[in-house]
This record gives sequence, C-alpha cells and structure tokens, in this order.
Amino acid sequence: MQVIRHPLLSPAPGTHRELVSLHYGEPGGQKAYIQASLHADELPGMLVAHHLRRLLNELDAAGQISGEIILVPMANPIGLSQFVMHGHQGRFELTTGENFNRHYPDQIANVAEAVASDLGPDAAANVAACAAC
Repeated sequence: MQVIRHPLLSPAPGTHRELVSLHYGEPGGQKAYIQASLHADELPGMLVAHHLRRLLNELDAAGQISGEIILVPMANPIGLSQFVMHGHQGRFELTTGENFNRHYPDQIANVAEAVASDLGPDAAANVAACAAC
C-alpha cells in the first residue's frame, strides 16, 4: 500500500491540513475509487472504510489485488473539524455557508479542450488521454 498525503490550504499560519489517500495494487489497469464522509459528519462510512482498510491491507500483503484500489477514508478533513456549540457542522464550510458537495470546480471543459486533438475512435485511448490530463 502507498499512502499519499495531499496538502490542503492552511486555515491559519502555523497549521496544516491534508487529505490522505491509500493506494493498493498497481495503477494502469482497472481502478476502483472509494471515499467516505464527503460531508464529514457521515460517520458510518468512516467506520466501514476503517474495516475495509484492514481487509485491503491483508489482500495487498498476499498479492491478491488486481488493478488499483484507492481508498480515501475521510474525504472532508475540513468539515470534520467544524463544531459550533458542541454540534458537528461538517456539511457546510463555516466561513461561507457553502455545502462542500455543491461548490467544486467543473473541469470538463478544460479537459475537453486540452485533449480534443488527441481523441479518436479508440475509447480506451480516449480514456487514457483524459486521465493523463
């Protein structure tokens, strides 16, 4: 398993946050992406991811994973840290009130423009061109 730490914007000087992704198997073939707790206060998903991680560790150690599995056990570390008067407020960004699952950049147009000249009749090649972007 490979652990990748993706740094997030710092909420204040001297602090940091990160998103952790766990990568099993080998990239390049079929891929499964699993994430939990996008809204942060969805704790059952984190519990399932915790148990899934243990099983994936065993399968990976035995060389029984074909393709690639990416597990993000906690997809919203910012929301997980947000409490107001002892109540978890993980679904909304406290500064703006925006729902974490509603305001994210749509990159489709950018990817389409970047790969337009590389696309053709081969679907697998098209997927690879988009993934490389």
